[in-house]
Amino acid sequence: LTTCSFCLTRLRMLTLKGNRLSRLPPNLPSSLIHLDVSANCISTLDLSSLGALVNLQVLKINSNCLRSIPERAFDGMSRLRSVELANNQWVCECDILHFSNPLLSFL
Repeated sequence: LTTCSFCLTRLRMLTLKGNRLSRLPPNLPSSLIHLDVSANCISTLDLSSLGALVNLQVLKINSNCLRSIPERAFDGMSRLRSVELANNQWVCECDILHFSNPLLSFL
């Protein structure tokens, strides 16, 4: 994806499920509206990779190795409607509380 991301300006859906990824691929096209990176080995969310996904509506990142989510991880993603985060290795500490507040507003 890094050498030809400019070729993918019309790509809307990308599934990279079960590929043993350790991080989000860099230079994902901003045209994506659906990204499935579930069942990989992703342990951290790279803010620069997420920041480019301004049109993303669905993010599936369940069944990875996430322990926490950076505080501003989804700030630039105003169109995001669904995030699947189940089956990760969450660490319940105070620094993840920032993430629970937006979730509670949907209840």
